[in-house]
Amino acid sequence: MTARSLPPLNALRAFEAFARCGRMTLAADELCVTHGAISRQIRQLEDHLGAALTEGPRTKLVLTSTGVTLAQALTAAFDQIDAAIPRLPPAADRALVVSCLPTFAMKWLIPRLPGFVAA
Repeated sequence: MTARSLPPLNALRAFEAFARCGRMTLAADELCVTHGAISRQIRQLEDHLGAALTEGPRTKLVLTSTGVTLAQALTAAFDQIDAAIPRLPPAADRALVVSCLPTFAMKWLIPRLPGFVAA
């Protein structure tokens, strides 16, 4: 079996999120990373592919034609992966397991459990 020479998955995810959201800050919020992390991942992807995926000033980046083509393919691929992933049962059927230090549990966690359950 031949090894694939795929770009890093995080770079693909960052680029797809940026392309879908249209802004680095929105993509960063979605992926729970910083704006700079998204920028670095996209730059890494461009270096790996040897092609520009974005153009324009930093504050108004837009996708190149190559970027648009890649973004459409990635969105379809991530949608297909999402559809293939088995879904967990509803939250009511699952137990929440918390591991922490006993002092933290007694002083902070246990007093807040009633509010958590009510929410």
